[in-house]
Amino acid sequence: MVTERVPTGQPDGAAATRFGHALAALHAAGAPAFGAPPPGGPEEAYIGLAPMRNAPRGDWPGWFAEHRLLPYLRRAVDAGTLRPAEAAVVEQVCERLPELAGPAEPPARLHGDLWNGNVLWGADGEVRIIDPAAHGGHRETDLAMLQLFGCPHLDRVLAGYQEAAPPADGWRRRVGLHQLFRCWCTWCCSAAATPNGPSPRPAARSRNERNEGHRRPAGGARNSPRLRRRPPT
Repeated sequence: MVTERVPTGQPDGAAATRFGHALAALHAAGAPAFGAPPPGGPEEAYIGLAPMRNAPRGDWPGWFAEHRLLPYLRRAVDAGTLRPAEAAVVEQVCERLPELAGPAEPPARLHGDLWNGNVLWGADGEVRIIDPAAHGGHRETDLAMLQLFGCPHLDRVLAGYQEAAPPADGWRRRVGLHQLFRCWCTWCCSAAATPNGPSPRPAARSRNERNEGHRRPAGGARNSPRLRRRPPT
């Protein structure tokens, strides 16, 4: 596949405002349903290294729980990196999604993985968004993604978006809710890149081990609980 090479430039406030306008236009293009893949796109897709299922559904809270939160939650529990009692907290959030989601909105056409690394600032003063995980979703999800890892001139991007298509009241309170999916995806990508998956509870080190210059005995890392392979199931 051959694509255009875009020389990169410095982030610019005016370009950020135009980016906000353009993102609003992308969302306004709409989608047939929440979870609908782009035309000709696959139902079984990926976001980074994590699988992502594009299965259409009519309501956003139910779709977000079924296809964006619960599958990754089950992965975390099955891998032993999350206790069932901890998973129950996320399940409670899923049950409350209808009341937490805010006013109902029609499906928007999302970029789907709109973190700062997928925002390309061109030398021509324009912004391109790359490496999408496109699907029909809630437009606040893209806005929340931009804020997850930071974005240059984020205030100008959001101001431009609000000029073109103001989000529903209370949208800033829902940012964390919309970031849940990408947080789980980050965990899944880490699990795929690590033979035994990431551990949220690394083994505590002794004070001597934390001291600068301390050398772990040969073979110590191999016997660490963090790196020990789990027996096959």
